[in-house]
Amino acid sequence: MKIQFILLFQLFVTILIAQTSNDEYKYIVDGYQQEQKHDLGPKEGYFFKPLQKEVSVDYPGKPTMKTKGLYKREGSNTKLVAIMLEYYKVNANKDKISEKYFCIPHPKSSKALFDKAFNAVLKTNDIVLLKIYNLALYSLTSEFCFK
Repeated sequence: MKIQFILLFQLFVTILIAQTSNDEYKYIVDGYQQEQKHDLGPKEGYFFKPLQKEVSVDYPGKPTMKTKGLYKREGSNTKLVAIMLEYYKVNANKDKISEKYFCIPHPKSSKALFDKAFNAVLKTNDIVLLKIYNLALYSLTSEFCFK
């Protein structure tokens, strides 16, 4: 399972088309949540676009992952610079709880940024998160590679 996860991760990141900066990484894992909390607009020059339907599993709290592309506007062009993975669970009232954001950087990004992104997922020690993360990556890879 671990090898399959790593191979899917590597395959998926090769489809991205622009390098991810450290600022873009921070925007995904911290800044986006602050925007949502304080009802702010998106970071200047950027926008998010949903990439697929929610992926969820039938576990307590109904763990769910949404994927969004972070796009950067450069003149009349837009580039996909990273993928944001929003992971959350819901309570009995269907309210989101324990929201977390993860980033999949562009393959030409620095090794340090890749390590940071990958370790952020691994250090949670949340087996459900790892499973649903794998499902989301597989789904995204299939969507981009076979359409």
